[in-house]
Amino acid sequence: MFNPIKSSTYTNITCSNEDPCPLNDSVGTECRDSICWYAVTYGDHSNSTGYLSKEKLTMLTTKASSYSKTDVIFGCGIINTGVEAELNASGLLGLDRGEFSIITQLNISVFSHCLPNRVHNSQVSGSLTLGKRPTSSISLQYTPMLQNDNSIFTSQFYYINLTGVSINGKLLDIPRAAFEMTASGDGGTIIDSGTTLTSFVDEAYSIVYKAFQSAMNIELTQIIIENSDLLCYQVPLQQRQAPTPPNVTLHFDGSVNLQLTNDHVLRLGATDSTYNYYCMAFNSAGSVASGNRNFIGNFQQQDFIVEYDIENSRIGFAPTICNDGNSIKYFKWFSLRKLLWVLCILLL
Repeated sequence: MFNPIKSSTYTNITCSNEDPCPLNDSVGTECRDSICWYAVTYGDHSNSTGYLSKEKLTMLTTKASSYSKTDVIFGCGIINTGVEAELNASGLLGLDRGEFSIITQLNISVFSHCLPNRVHNSQVSGSLTLGKRPTSSISLQYTPMLQNDNSIFTSQFYYINLTGVSINGKLLDIPRAAFEMTASGDGGTIIDSGTTLTSFVDEAYSIVYKAFQSAMNIELTQIIIENSDLLCYQVPLQQRQAPTPPNVTLHFDGSVNLQLTNDHVLRLGATDSTYNYYCMAFNSAGSVASGNRNFIGNFQQQDFIVEYDIENSRIGFAPTICNDGNSIKYFKWFSLRKLLWVLCILLL
């Protein structure tokens, strides 16, 4: 845990009636006893509450030098619940385009991440590069980055134009409206490392579901896991291998085609004394009519370099092996979140 008392450069952000706390469209702030507090809740119901603070941030560069910036705003998390707390994470790193994001505060015009394949081994680590990637032989395919200025909240996300889904090489007959952004800013597709599974709006999900179901081995027993609407299949424990799923390809504007592997398409949803239950790794996001949109989640981003080229309004993809082979004692995931926060010792 981070202990603010041991840092000579740590400060709480103070406030008064004349000088209120900084405001953010997705993070609640409140002035208590002249100190700014923050409260944030995420889509998976994880939440964090604590001091809104400033600190000097220092990072090593690829050239073995160091980079420092003073007065970086972050959340010193005192009360933290949900996935991040349960996995003993150190906090969350905000990578979107919001005011409190590390991307905005450091004025970063391009960054990339390579999330490792954790299906078969959870003790692996990926990488995050703030700035241009070191020169390599890996070439990326780019799709345009779209902007949703319907609200300050939606303008922080990274939108891309999903144009279709293919199963076993056949383009599914999904209406264009399932992927398009409406005039009111609903719909469209967000790429987000803080979302686990890729989700499609109902207008697309129902078609993907039926095509996936038809392409699976008819001898497999389909089941419904309690509290889940995922398409799942039971496999005897002695089989030891997941069933073979159909080939799935996501199509994006710019002729970018993400060919997903078996590990992107099926995930182990549950297990008991007799069976493993493997589920389709896509779920429903609700209907566009209800204000929902598609999400490209981190499960499908495993073993891809994903580059966010903000300066040139594009997002690049390249399949690669992201595992670095090093064992780690905690979950080293980075999220496209709204606020950088770390677990802190309560100041008394």
